[in-house]
Amino acid sequence: MVSDWQEHLVVRRCHPLAATAKTPDTLTFALALSSVTVRNLDPGVHAALLAVDTESISLAELTRIARAVCRDTDTTRLLRELGRLYVRKGLAFAVEHGTETLCTLWSTSSLGTATLDLAEAGHRYRMSRFAVLRREDSDLVVDSLAGHARLSIQRTELAAALAGLHRPATEPDLAASLAAALPPEVLGACLRLMVLGGVVGIVDEDGKLPEDRDPDLDLRDPHDLLLHNRSRIGLTTDPVGGTYRMAGTRPPLPALRAAWSGARTALPRPDLDALTRTDMPLTAVMERRRSRRRFAPVPLSLDELGEFLFRVFRVKQMLPLDPDEPHSYEGSLRPLPSAGDAHDLEVYVVAGRIDGLGRGLFHYDPLEHTVAEVAGPGYPVSALLGTAKLSAAIPEEPPALIVLASRFGRLAWKYEGLSYAATLKNVGVAYAGMYLAAEAMGLAACGLGSGDAGSFGAATGVKPYVESSVGELMLGPAAVAEP
Repeated sequence: MVSDWQEHLVVRRCHPLAATAKTPDTLTFALALSSVTVRNLDPGVHAALLAVDTESISLAELTRIARAVCRDTDTTRLLRELGRLYVRKGLAFAVEHGTETLCTLWSTSSLGTATLDLAEAGHRYRMSRFAVLRREDSDLVVDSLAGHARLSIQRTELAAALAGLHRPATEPDLAASLAAALPPEVLGACLRLMVLGGVVGIVDEDGKLPEDRDPDLDLRDPHDLLLHNRSRIGLTTDPVGGTYRMAGTRPPLPALRAAWSGARTALPRPDLDALTRTDMPLTAVMERRRSRRRFAPVPLSLDELGEFLFRVFRVKQMLPLDPDEPHSYEGSLRPLPSAGDAHDLEVYVVAGRIDGLGRGLFHYDPLEHTVAEVAGPGYPVSALLGTAKLSAAIPEEPPALIVLASRFGRLAWKYEGLSYAATLKNVGVAYAGMYLAAEAMGLAACGLGSGDAGSFGAATGVKPYVESSVGELMLGPAAVAEP
């Protein structure tokens, strides 16, 4: 027996599958980057899978085709092979009502699974906490992060049904809440499609989804998972990498940030030739490196600050833009590597106790080797230093706080999908460079897991989606007793 909802759940090929049958029980389908072969098919499943290589066909029709050829056809095998082609991105599923498409489901990774729920009404359903909703043009798009799927919703009533699943509900409950806006069999098809993609799931008697009892998923935050999936090839169908998506639309940001108008202070430059002779060997520095949270009761000197910033962040050479190359952008050569040579990180110094600098927030010019005042004493400088103190659980403010802020447009102009992931990699590189420089200089340094981006934005007056703090490191003279 074919359920009514199966008339509305349709299978759509994502591209011509060029199905070929080398033997009566074997089929091979061409996929975008590979092929898949299914073997030992009964005649009914064989006929139904051949019928899949069309624009659109309902699950009910596929079942009828299979049973017309073989009365005892293995419909479970048919569903399994449809799921296999879906996961490999050869097929998509949709729900249609008349000539209207209500929703469409695509696989976003071959790591997903696909099992259609053929049960009749009786289950209770609930939305996954790993379902992330957003608008894309005129559609509502739901990314199922744990289910490796993307659902596109075209009907407002279906979006309301999904919102109603923040708590467990049955099909009749949802149908009643929609006041007959969707026929029950259409709603049933939509629910099964959402279960297939992991957007919603079937709860147990305690109202728990399988994901709620998964100890590995319990550790994960949805937004962390979203960042990971979106920035890794194989976990998303969206473009990932250097696509230069803004080339020809807007010019790239310059390599150097526009100068701040505050008073500028020239920083002393170290003698690098002398340092190459007197510095500890790299192995010794790496072996000694520690996160040091105890500072001596003396200020950081301007010489120490200048040497530290010069070692890690200065511009050694500017790399000009090539006006004849549409993908070219201005770059710079610095001591540390950076994704795409973009060097999106700006360096700010929050001065608590630095000889030669008043208390305040200063921006480092890596070309001129100067700092310019951005904000004076008081809030929000006190909040930045106070947050660092609380984060590190130390009794006093650090002498200095190095704040790394990303000009997000530097990477977003070139990279799609991974620009923020690349920023965080750049922060990690900068942390390592700062730790090693501080250890070589005998200074105490401690990177922080988070910082006060709100107070930083209040100090700079720049919108946080344009430029915002993404990393912080405390710096100062080391306490004598520090090992």
